[in-house]
Amino acid sequence: MDTLTECRRCSKLKSSSHGLTNWLDELADKRVQIRIAARLRQAEAGSLGDWQAVEGDVSEMRVHFGPGYRLYFVCRGRIILVMLNAGDKSTQKRDIRRALKLASELGEVL
Repeated sequence: MDTLTECRRCSKLKSSSHGLTNWLDELADKRVQIRIAARLRQAEAGSLGDWQAVEGDVSEMRVHFGPGYRLYFVCRGRIILVMLNAGDKSTQKRDIRRALKLASELGEVL
């Protein structure tokens, strides 16, 4: 079984920093905040929904609402899905670079 398959079966979600929480809190549209929070709960329940690998071991969950929000993550071990950062389609390249940097800082084990 591959790492993402194992990760989808996990029930623990962890943020690598307060950056993701701050980003979510700073969104002006409360409907977007609610949808993204629901998406994170869905991932915590073991369903990543619409996702794809982007580079290295970083993947993104796509939220099809508004400007195309993306939630970047890595799976570490068998039980933890680590949320790295987030953004929308307009900042995607920058967000992926930041996610890759955060993933490398985490190393293989938390």
